Parts: sequence; C-alpha cells; structure tokens
Amino acid sequence: MENEIFTPLLEQFMTSPLVTWVKTFGPLTAGNGTNLDEYVALVDGVFLNQVMLQINPKLESQRVNKKVNNDASLRMHNVSILVRQIKCYYQETLQQLIMMSLPNVLIIGKNPFSEQGTEEVKKLLLLLLGCAVQCQKKEEFIERIQGLDFDTKAAVAAHIQEVIYTILCAIYEACGTIIELSEERDGLHSLPHASSSAQSPCGSPGMKRTESRQHLSVELADAKAKIRRLRQEL
Repeated sequence: MENEIFTPLLEQFMTSPLVTWVKTFGPLTAGNGTNLDEYVALVDGVFLNQVMLQINPKLESQRVNKKVNNDASLRMHNVSILVRQIKCYYQETLQQLIMMSLPNVLIIGKNPFSEQGTEEVKKLLLLLLGCAVQCQKKEEFIERIQGLDFDTKAAVAAHIQEVIYTILCAIYEACGTIIELSEERDGLHSLPHASSSAQSPCGSPGMKRTESRQHLSVELADAKAKIRRLRQEL
C-alpha cells in the first residue's frame, strides 16, 4: 500500500524543476536508472555532497560513506555532513542567515520514501540552489540553468527568488530588531546623563541609530540588487 501511495509522489518529484536542475551537475546513477534508483542516489547524500564540493571546492574533506545500502545511520551521517556544509557556506562565505527550517536529517535518514521525505529533500535542493547561484562559479551554474527548457528555467528562477527572499526577510527583520534594541539601550544610557549637555555629538544616540539604519539599509539594498541581477541573468 505504501508503494502505491509513494510511487506517484516519486514520479512527480523526480520530474520536478529542482531535480532537473541538480542533474546538470552530472548523472545520478550509472546507466539507465529508474526513478527510484535516482531518488535513492539523492537521499543517500553521496551525489549531493559531490555537488556541494563543486559549488565550494575549498570544503574540508569529510568522510562520506559511498555505499549506504539502505542503512539509515549511514544515510543520516552523509546528509548531516551536507547540511553542516550548507549552513557553514551561507553563514561564513555568503554572510547570510538561513531563515527557513533546515532539512530534517532524521526523516531523510529513516523515512525517505514518504511525502515528508521528498519535502525534506526539496529543502536540501533549494538550499543548494541558493549556494550555487551566489558562489564564485555562479556564471557557470547559471549558464547551465539557461540551457534548460523554458518552463523548467522559469520554475528554477522562481525557486531562486524564493530562497533569496527568505534572506531579504531575515535582513528586514534584523533591521527592526537591532534598531529597537539600540533605541532601548540608548534610552537607558541617557537616563543618568539627562541633565548633562556635555555629551559629544558624534556619540549621540540619535546619530548611532542613524548609522545603524544606514548600514542595514545598505545590506537590504545589496540583497535586492542581487535578486535583480539573477533575474536578468536568467
């Protein structure tokens, strides 16, 4: 019964734009593999770790189990490595926060052949796509996307906008939070000196808030410009 339910989900997932895109990095299986064979290649994490290595050749060597053989613990090990590498790349290289929930390694490892499993793999592919179009080799990867058929290319472009939009939301939210906290801090600091007029203008709370707003506005503008450039390139 489970196979009867999962088979149509699998067929739909394996023909989705994200899977079509990730196949531009190379074949999922040797020879003519079935949808199930290709899906297993995705959830086992070996292929996707190789994709991440193409995106970031400077990755530190990690021991990925090449032969998973449907072992949940080995699968979780491989996917855990991938998720850590993705998170590290966003935070340390791209200087961006991942606001969407990270892929659930436990579900991918123990229950990959389910609707939940495909949703978690989709998150992996979406985050990898966000890395690919912002890395140093982005021109090469964007050119591959441009070689896809029109409908697939349009859908991939929408996914790119989706992942970048979450970053925009993160920056916008950070703007409000930081400004609110700085105003609270400056308000507290100014209380003991309410009667003093000797404070230096360059250190005034108002000027500090203005500088914070300007800095965060620049970051927000940069993120918006990045989305515009990606739209034009696609």
